[in-house]
Amino acid sequence: MELAPSSMVTFTTREVMPFDALLGCWKSFQRLCRDAGVDFQYVAVVEPHPTNPEHLHLHVAYRGRIHYDTMRRLWHIALEARHGRRVKKTLYGSESPGNITDSKKVKARDPLSRMRKIAKYVSKYITKDMISQFNRKRYWPSKGICVKESQIYWLKSLSQVDAIREGCGMLGQWDDVLDVCPQKVFSPSERVAWIAVDPSKTPDPPF
Repeated sequence: MELAPSSMVTFTTREVMPFDALLGCWKSFQRLCRDAGVDFQYVAVVEPHPTNPEHLHLHVAYRGRIHYDTMRRLWHIALEARHGRRVKKTLYGSESPGNITDSKKVKARDPLSRMRKIAKYVSKYITKDMISQFNRKRYWPSKGICVKESQIYWLKSLSQVDAIREGCGMLGQWDDVLDVCPQKVFSPSERVAWIAVDPSKTPDPPF
């Protein structure tokens, strides 16, 4: 992941709002960060709440040191501005329009391992029951962070094992002699599998 993130955080809302409204609040939050001189480099992914699919929240992988209270205050200002209300401070209790949770330093033995660990989390959120709900882009990187658009290819395989073998073969990542993928495979569910590849050892797809 080009971002090389060090932490993750979840932006939540008290109000159940549509996809476009949440995106609008997120853009307002970004403008507020820029106005406050906060350097916030990120990749944000939208996800439905596990018990209420209509209630959306954002998982954000970010880089650098950002004061937790500053993020919460700017998020509250952005959420309240949606209704034309102007606030200048963090709101608490029943007045709070949302929260920022699960902010933590991802532990790993080295920066590369940390980056890969966060990439797994982000990948899980991107694919978790979202394909059938949103026929649109579900993630946003900050300016200067290049995230390539995903490409979709239909496979002939009917099982996940065969699909992994077929997909790896298309990418030049399957060892026909050992009948294994020589690089790491991460499977967060029966419907999804991610492969960590070394670009220097990966030929261009033959399609």
